[in-house]
Amino acid sequence: MTRDELQTFTQRFVQTWERGDERALAGCYAEDATLDSPMFQTVKGRERIEQSYRDLFRVFERWRITVNDIIIDTTDTPRVALLTTSQLTHAGAVFGHPGSGRRITLRTVLLFRFDRGLITSESRLYDFTGLLVQLGVLKAKGS
Repeated sequence: MTRDELQTFTQRFVQTWERGDERALAGCYAEDATLDSPMFQTVKGRERIEQSYRDLFRVFERWRITVNDIIIDTTDTPRVALLTTSQLTHAGAVFGHPGSGRRITLRTVLLFRFDRGLITSESRLYDFTGLLVQLGVLKAKGS
């Protein structure tokens, strides 16, 4: 994929995420893709990736994603590193806590590898402990 194709793909991916369209998001992945996430662990295969998005959108809704930085590497295996800040609403039960309606801020790095125009692997990096504190699952010292 060219740099422009990766840039366009990434923009479309973010817009699709904000719409909460798990089927269209799953279509961005190769049939045998893997997704590594602090929340979902390792998920293998397009079907399971789609289910992970369905689960994610059941818990968190009204996503607004700001792309803070993007790094594109077109040598050998095309790769993209996407640094984002997301605003989202805690809508459904997670970790034994019902949806609270809280607005959450989550800074994330998404690392994608591509083959034939599809994501073959994704790694999500984010402050999972900070997320749990914002959800009220954990208490920060001094709170």
